[in-house]
Amino acid sequence: MKITKIKTTNYNIYQVAKNFLKFNEPFRRVQPKMKRCFICDSNFKDNDNIHLGFFKETKNRILCDKCLTNIVLNHPDVKVIERKKNR
Repeated sequence: MKITKIKTTNYNIYQVAKNFLKFNEPFRRVQPKMKRCFICDSNFKDNDNIHLGFFKETKNRILCDKCLTNIVLNHPDVKVIERKKNR
């Protein structure tokens, strides 16, 4: 007999920091477990932009370009902070 339980959690994002960091060797050295986008679970590639999402129900999480674009286009209530230059 197989039993499968699925838990669904809803998260409310209220702000994003666009172009927060680059996914590169220094970032991987400091944050070795952070390799994927929190929303779509896609892997980051070298030199990809990392955007920071601020959520009410959890810690701040990293996001990919695709998910950031989706948030900006479809959720005007989410505040976007623009960074002048990547670190």
